[in-house]
Amino acid sequence: MKNLIVLFLFTLAGWQTNVQANINEIRIAYLKCVEDEDATDLLIKSLESKKDINSLETAYLGALWGLKAKHAWSPSNKIKHLKVSKSYLNKAVQLNSSSIEIRYLRYSVEKNIPDIVGMKENLQMDRAFIINGLQKKDLYPIEPEIRKTIVEFMKLNAELSPAESKLISS
Repeated sequence: MKNLIVLFLFTLAGWQTNVQANINEIRIAYLKCVEDEDATDLLIKSLESKKDINSLETAYLGALWGLKAKHAWSPSNKIKHLKVSKSYLNKAVQLNSSSIEIRYLRYSVEKNIPDIVGMKENLQMDRAFIINGLQKKDLYPIEPEIRKTIVEFMKLNAELSPAESKLISS
């Protein structure tokens, strides 16, 4: 299975010479990177080599650097990677502040940073934005599968009140 994942990521590494991968391919590869450091490094390299990167790709690049911090052993490398992650994620929000998916990616990275490290200055603002955005489907359209993923993450990690949980589920 791991060989299949690596093969898939090597295919993605050919983006700059072949057809650019679409965001759905990035999403699928990102999920595999959560537990695979080599896959994380390959996807970072692929995204960083792209000539034109949009706001959502920038956000995924930031989230990948957050995963790189998770995979790192050295505390100094963890901090270094988190700073890169923060830079990309904040840039993505600046480019498209109304994207629930971008805010979710930044929230998920900040939510998983240990309190002692800090770097959680956007946590409450992104939480409120995501909850509000999930309620206002017409104002903030999002693909059903991504919406489902975000709702599940928020229910597990955002310490929602019963009212908030009900609001984002409808």
